[in-house]
Amino acid sequence: MPIKVYLADKYSLFRKGLKYILENECNVRVVGEFHENRNLLDDIINLKPEVVIISRESYQFIPHIQEVDSNIKYIYIEDNNSSHELVNCDGYIMLNCEVEELSKVLDSFSGRRVSSLNVENNLTDREMQVLLLLAQGLSNKEIANKLSITERTTKNHISSILKKIHVNDRTQATLFAIKNNLVSV
Repeated sequence: MPIKVYLADKYSLFRKGLKYILENECNVRVVGEFHENRNLLDDIINLKPEVVIISRESYQFIPHIQEVDSNIKYIYIEDNNSSHELVNCDGYIMLNCEVEELSKVLDSFSGRRVSSLNVENNLTDREMQVLLLLAQGLSNKEIANKLSITERTTKNHISSILKKIHVNDRTQATLFAIKNNLVSV
């Protein structure tokens, strides 16, 4: 059964293109699209999507939608230059991702939060190892010892990770890893 998706982006051409891709190459039925002439909350109540693909321009609506339906999943779609935090989102994709990647993210919604495939594609293997250890509460020194690298190299990896996943500190990185099922709690 197709996943019911709602598109929340202000650009018509982008929405139409994404809708075409989702309906023709993914297991998705687009139930609605938000634009300036529509009421997003009314659409959510009436159309009952399972997933909302949301852009920076519509991101501020998430807390209001959660008040209406807390079971909806959110995928934040962004460009490479965005520094927006992923608070309230269940996953994210980059505008330059492949269709297969988008399809995998959508297919992974099975009652749990989505792993952001973008993380696995943009972080190096070593950065992924560091993120997982950081999320387990290890200090820089402990991470360095466990991976047989210097503490300075560990700090460099953490700085790179924070930049790539668009968070400001270790706590946010840990929350990001938990939220995206990269570690279990």
